[in-house]
Amino acid sequence: MTIWIDRPLWGQAKTLYLRAHPGHEVAMVEWVEAAINSYLDHRSAVISTPMGDDGHITTISITPRTRQRIIDTVEDHSLRGHGISRSAVIAAALRRAVAEAGGSSVPVYTGRLPRGRRPQP
Repeated sequence: MTIWIDRPLWGQAKTLYLRAHPGHEVAMVEWVEAAINSYLDHRSAVISTPMGDDGHITTISITPRTRQRIIDTVEDHSLRGHGISRSAVIAAALRRAVAEAGGSSVPVYTGRLPRGRRPQP
């Protein structure tokens, strides 16, 4: 799934991922998917469309079940007269994860993550 995501938010998500999985036993996209599902399991508010110019396009691989949950959430909002995107759903999930971890005190990771999982000894 290709999404537009705010750079600072994505950097904070990387920081949270590295805190949760310093050995990279779980891939970043798996951590993001878990954050999305946790958010959708406990969502109680209308999702807003993210604002800002400091964003980029990235591709994440998620399971068909999670992809469908995101699409269903977008459709649910449209039936209520609120136009949102798949990117908005994912950004809302990541914003909640960052807020629960300390909000603006979560540093923005600026490096590159290693590709894939690290081999386990």
